[in-house]
Amino acid sequence: MQIDRSKNSVRNIVSGLISQLVTLILPFVIRTIILQTLGAAYTGLGGLYSSILQVLSLTELGFATAMVFSMYKPIAEDNTELVCALLKLYRDVYRVIGAVIMVLGLAVMPFFNYIITDEVPPDIDVYLLYLIYLFNTAVSYFLFAYKSSILTAHVRSDVSTNITTITCFLQYGVQILILCVWKNYYAYILVTPAATILANYLRSRAVDKLYPQYTCRGKVDKASLSVIKKNIGGLFLHRIGSVVVNATDNIVIAIFFERSFFEVTRYGNYYYIVTAVSGFLIAIYNAISAGVGNAVTTKTKEENYRDFMKFSFLNLLLVGWCTVCLSSLYQHFMTIWAPDYLYEQYLTVLLFCAYFYIYRGRAMTTSYKSAAGIYWEDKFCPLVSSAVNLVLDVVLAQIVGINGVILATVVSMLFVEAPWEIAMLFRLYFKRSPKEFLLRQTLYFVVTVLCGALTFLLCSLLPMPAAGEERALMSFVWFFCKLAICAVFPAVFYVLCYRRLPEGKAGFGFILQYLKRRLSHGKQ
Repeated sequence: MQIDRSKNSVRNIVSGLISQLVTLILPFVIRTIILQTLGAAYTGLGGLYSSILQVLSLTELGFATAMVFSMYKPIAEDNTELVCALLKLYRDVYRVIGAVIMVLGLAVMPFFNYIITDEVPPDIDVYLLYLIYLFNTAVSYFLFAYKSSILTAHVRSDVSTNITTITCFLQYGVQILILCVWKNYYAYILVTPAATILANYLRSRAVDKLYPQYTCRGKVDKASLSVIKKNIGGLFLHRIGSVVVNATDNIVIAIFFERSFFEVTRYGNYYYIVTAVSGFLIAIYNAISAGVGNAVTTKTKEENYRDFMKFSFLNLLLVGWCTVCLSSLYQHFMTIWAPDYLYEQYLTVLLFCAYFYIYRGRAMTTSYKSAAGIYWEDKFCPLVSSAVNLVLDVVLAQIVGINGVILATVVSMLFVEAPWEIAMLFRLYFKRSPKEFLLRQTLYFVVTVLCGALTFLLCSLLPMPAAGEERALMSFVWFFCKLAICAVFPAVFYVLCYRRLPEGKAGFGFILQYLKRRLSHGKQ
């Protein structure tokens, strides 16, 4: 089956960006309302529960990724029977995973006295609230979540994201109404599982309508099952690494910091900004990930290598631009939004920027590595990274505070995960030296640091008014002036630096061709 990857990818990117706008702005409004009306204890408790349940979701083993990867080839070959058998296996395994998460989630509850060390709001039962969070996590595995794999494998994530946009808009609208009118946190949280159920049902109906040929039937052959099991083994270890690196920070803060709910909330506010900016990039990555999987299956390694170098350049161009904006605007924005939760040290801001640059800068490497099915071969990478991160988390948190928690993540990604992933991709798939790629990555980093420093100096010429209602208007004015500088100066700087490089010509040419196609299409 030939899939129109370019058309689908554009559609997926547009729908993904729209979805990110909805899932960025409305949760931001909700978080602001909770901070101002209910307090840090509510956001801190919610952040802690989310981290605990992220750890429990390890039982998913990376099964979803393995299943989508297994569907690329049979879909390309019109092997409907194998896709149906894979879908049935996916459904059956997900039901087991949902049951396991419920059991493990209940088993965690007796340890709350050791994890929750701060004072809980008097109107909150920590066990009842946790059960609502647990139900929301488990219910997806029982209700149609497996069908979304069909949309991903067919490069139709736009369908899924459109459904997400609609259900999230309804969910957040109702939650904002509840918080503003009744200020009832239980009613606010109960809306979440209701929205999850609705979204899964709508995705199921969409798949049935678009791809009626796929139903849960048949049995996966031994050869395909053997490949899936091997990939799951590797992916499970990668899941461990992802969870330890990204989900344990709140747990460490809750256990080792005084005023833990306040600290979890303050850390969460800064991390929310990184997540929000990442969300727009992820919308692009998700839209092209299935296209990468299809390209790995149908194109030569040399063609994929050229695409990889071009997309890596464009990725770090975009990531670098976002990093420059974060470094110059972070504190000013936090002064406007949540002045009671500011970090005083600018070093904390720089560490968050470093985390963002490294984490998102690896996107193309991980996309091509996943598309090539390299899971088992680098299975020890996440174990080493997790061990380094967890040890540094505990040690540095007690020595240098919150900076130690962020630094632990940066070190584990920069010195363990990134080089390991690059080595695996080039040795096992591209079968060539990564020297050229590493030199380019170093160049992009140096250019981004220089651009960030110059942009910061330009923005520092403008004042950053102190927090307070009487200064709010001027604070907004100066913020948008700095935003204009961050939008224009890095763009000019990057074009001047990269215009003569081969990847710069290819990347900028790719952007211009895309814009011309979209403009000509709009005139028709």
